This record gives sequence, C-alpha cells and structure tokens, in this order.
Amino acid sequence: MDDSISVYLPEYNFPSAITLRMMLTHTSGLADFTNFPQLGDWVKNGVSEATVLTAVSQQPLQFQPGTQYSYSNTNFFALGTIIEKLTGQSYAENLNHYIIQPLGLKSTYYSLPPAGQSATGYTNNGAGLVPAIVRSVKFEHL
Repeated sequence: MDDSISVYLPEYNFPSAITLRMMLTHTSGLADFTNFPQLGDWVKNGVSEATVLTAVSQQPLQFQPGTQYSYSNTNFFALGTIIEKLTGQSYAENLNHYIIQPLGLKSTYYSLPPAGQSATGYTNNGAGLVPAIVRSVKFEHL
C-alpha cells in the first residue's frame, strides 16, 4: 500500500512521493483525466492507456501528495493499469475472477450489460427528453 506509483509505472515519471494508498484515498494530487480537453476525442475514437497516463504525467499536480483530498478518476485508472501489469490479465478479467464470480453477481458487468438488461438514460436535446446514446470509452491495451 505504501509503495510508490513509480515502482509500478516508472515509464511515466510520476512523482515518487505518490503511493498506492494515496491513489486509493484520492490524496495523490494527480489531475483527473476526465477533465482534459481531449477526453471527447478519446471517448469518440478510443485511446491507449499509455496516451492517458502520459498526458496525466505531464500535468502539474493539483497539490502536494498526501496533503489534500480531491476525487480523481486517474487514481483508479492507474491502479487498474498496475493490476494488469502485475497479473498479466485485463482489469475486467481480474474483476470477474476475484469479485464478480466469487460473489455470484449474475447481473454485474464491467462494461455495458447485454441489450435489454440495462436502464435507459435520457438527455435533454433542447426540445425535451430523448433516449441518450450509450457509448463506452474504449481504452486500448498495448
């Protein structure tokens, strides 16, 4: 828990002061990639993990690691990448193997559930509510 992120992801030059515990508790100071201007393109076109992590590593920290709390999707994105590196399996396979199957979760999915098994979201198109287009972000593994 108190290992540095740089032990597991040295290629991105994250500050060595950031620990796995800080990432789990959102006290790492890492910028949230979901606030980056290129997110729309990433969602539309797909993006590699390396591209996201490189972009994050080039952003200044929001604060000194361990001094404040700020929710950042980047923390769990990077932790997922670390899990994949350590196990040699995808994050989805790890969730399935260690959580979904052992707990017998029959209606739980990592990505979108099969058609007809999910709620319909709605958005306001200016003239009223219409069904939202559901897209999942495709993060490509290298």
